[in-house]
Amino acid sequence: MSRRLRDVTEGGSLSYDRILAIQHLSDVPNPWKGITMNRCLVLALVVLLVSSGVNELHDLYMGQFHVVVET
Repeated sequence: MSRRLRDVTEGGSLSYDRILAIQHLSDVPNPWKGITMNRCLVLALVVLLVSSGVNELHDLYMGQFHVVVET
């Protein structure tokens, strides 16, 4: 393992000289490697559906206690 890659994987920071000296993108670790566009879209859809469901439940629950005051 090269020193440059070892510094990155061990949490060391790279100077601009070292960053510009990288020859291959495979030398740079990718924290988003497992995240695909499909997974991102599915996650966004799940968040949307859950938040919409919670909002509907909140409206239903608060609708039971709605008091109309006639003057």
